[in-house]
Amino acid sequence: PTPPVPTPTAPTPPTPCVNNSQFTFRLDNFAADRTCVWITKNLKKKDARIAKYCERSEIKAQCGDQCNSSCNDNNDPCTDDPTYVFSLKWNQGVQQNCAWITKNDKKTNARKATYCNDNSAVRAACRKTCSACV
Repeated sequence: PTPPVPTPTAPTPPTPCVNNSQFTFRLDNFAADRTCVWITKNLKKKDARIAKYCERSEIKAQCGDQCNSSCNDNNDPCTDDPTYVFSLKWNQGVQQNCAWITKNDKKTNARKATYCNDNSAVRAACRKTCSACV
């Protein structure tokens, strides 16, 4: 009898709402590499960055969370409230949004420790940023 021929397994397709955390891409105008999170980190530049970089198939495939618009809908319990702003603890006159917490890599841990407390309103509104998803 003929031995069974193993059937090849197809590679697992990327999950549409997950980023490849090891992936980086080169910016067009600067000799700098960025991760997927950079695309949507600055809310004022987010739409332009999505339009510019997510059209590229390699970036779109690796940066699903940023580039797939269905990943950012309000039905996902693990998203930040895009309309939420809060006052800084050290300067009540200054308001920031969830993205500010992780905007500066060197200050992210300190900001999370200050604003993402277990019972804070910021943690409730900035679920993704504060890693408050179950």
